[in-house]
Amino acid sequence: MRAVADSRPGEALVRRQRTSSVVLPLAAAVSGVVLVVGCSSGSIGHAARPSLSARPSSLATPLAGQPAEQILAESIRAVRAAGSVRVVAHDAAGSKRVTFIDDVSATAGREVIRTNGGGRATFLMIAGVGYLRGNAAALENYYGIRVPVAARLSGRWISVHRGDRGYRQLTSQVTLSGFIDEIRMEGPLARRGSSLVGNHPAVVVQGTASAASGGIKEMLYVASTGRPLPLSLVGHVRGERLRATFGNWGEALHLAPPASSIPISSLTS
Repeated sequence: MRAVADSRPGEALVRRQRTSSVVLPLAAAVSGVVLVVGCSSGSIGHAARPSLSARPSSLATPLAGQPAEQILAESIRAVRAAGSVRVVAHDAAGSKRVTFIDDVSATAGREVIRTNGGGRATFLMIAGVGYLRGNAAALENYYGIRVPVAARLSGRWISVHRGDRGYRQLTSQVTLSGFIDEIRMEGPLARRGSSLVGNHPAVVVQGTASAASGGIKEMLYVASTGRPLPLSLVGHVRGERLRATFGNWGEALHLAPPASSIPISSLTS
């Protein structure tokens, strides 16, 4: 299911499509080296919070008594209307720990990755171009890039353009449509009562990710007051655990491309 499973814990959960579909194309593209998302600006500081999801609104849709399928559909509709979201996800598998902090919108996005081995990486998507940068620890231990190449590329921006191998999979991780794909679950769906995410009441929908992604069991917590926006996602698979929280709905995302970058096409063998 994954090309480098031991070095990227939990990717099957929040990054269902960023395994062989991203790693292998980029591995083939860059002199046999695995190159994927990443960089390390570390500019994202505040934690995710469900800032809009629990506010009363005339647009609120009551979820009481609705079936799980309808709750999920209403939640996805609310996500599209909000237009942007921050995702903070924590993955754990054995001794491996990875934190993802994503700012996602319809046309632009940013992801910061932090590993417990000191890896720091960021991926930006701006005006249809992806930009990748990471430190040597992230490039080597998280992305599987060989030591000499990781050292050479450490701290340098790499640009990924339409037509480059892995472009679609990389950029989909930080777009709203990609986020919707990640919270969308297949049947059978079931309601699992109510809960609290922080101080926000939520209804719980349980389902399964697509069979192609390994049949991951997930529970989506959807705000039951105000807009029916997703508040949290919890998943389990093969000894790994993910907990993601969603917030900062509808906030503007301002990104600027790096002053210079190395086209990934120039690194091909």
